[in-house]
Amino acid sequence: MASGVPASSASPPTTAATTARPSQEIGIRPAQTVSRADPVAVGVDIASVDVTAAEPVATDRERAIAAVAGILEDEDCTTVRRVADGGDGPLRYAGFVPSEADRARLAAEIAENAQGVDVQLDLAVAGRPFCTAFVALPGAVEGRDVMILNRDDGIYLDGELLQVEIGPVPADGYLQVAFIDHTGEVLQMLPSRFAENVAIAAGEVRELGVEEGVLEVLRQLGVDIGSWKVEGPFGRGLILALLTRQPLAFEAAPLGEDAGSYFEGLRAALIETPAIWARYRWIDTRPRS
Repeated sequence: MASGVPASSASPPTTAATTARPSQEIGIRPAQTVSRADPVAVGVDIASVDVTAAEPVATDRERAIAAVAGILEDEDCTTVRRVADGGDGPLRYAGFVPSEADRARLAAEIAENAQGVDVQLDLAVAGRPFCTAFVALPGAVEGRDVMILNRDDGIYLDGELLQVEIGPVPADGYLQVAFIDHTGEVLQMLPSRFAENVAIAAGEVRELGVEEGVLEVLRQLGVDIGSWKVEGPFGRGLILALLTRQPLAFEAAPLGEDAGSYFEGLRAALIETPAIWARYRWIDTRPRS
């Protein structure tokens, strides 16, 4: 069947003998890669471009952390600090404050400066002079399991003898023990003129004080041993124990001294020889009814 196209208008067939016209050679340069971030490459006057990096925008959480840190820096006789929380969840703050009024005031200030952020507070009251002890040893924790008293409830009546077993300690080191009463008087229990050796081995327990019967026998034998008999003024007291790797370059007054001077000297000594372990135990002394 014919296609209907006249024969005279058909193009001549191409054969191998046909001479093709050579193509014109064109030189092609590789394309230049231009970074959009390069103002010179795109013809921009770099001197006229503001290249200052934008300040990151702080989150509500970051602003709250910074604001509360500024508040705590100005607090006196407090150990309140942020508790590590893994970076999410409520902001947690814990520590001692010197009074109930300080606890209420500080809680209100933290809440005001952390608006929009969940905050959890664990603020305990340790009135003066006890707060000075915790400022000197902010890592101290209550040690009921390693500071065993001869009175389970920690209550001592006028004339009773105080005994405490400290340990087992977690490492080899040097043990120091002090008692602070509510008037601000500090009595160093170890080392003392009765017990100068403060070296202790890991796992060891150190006993301070003796029972009344033992004390009487020792006195009859002419043995002078350290003992602590409760007497006024009566009130709350704190036994503080700490362990260091090396002996502390610190000497307390043998018959007691003011808490301010005692803990000032202790803090200075702990800069050179930090505590690796610190525990405390509250007691209460009372007159006989």
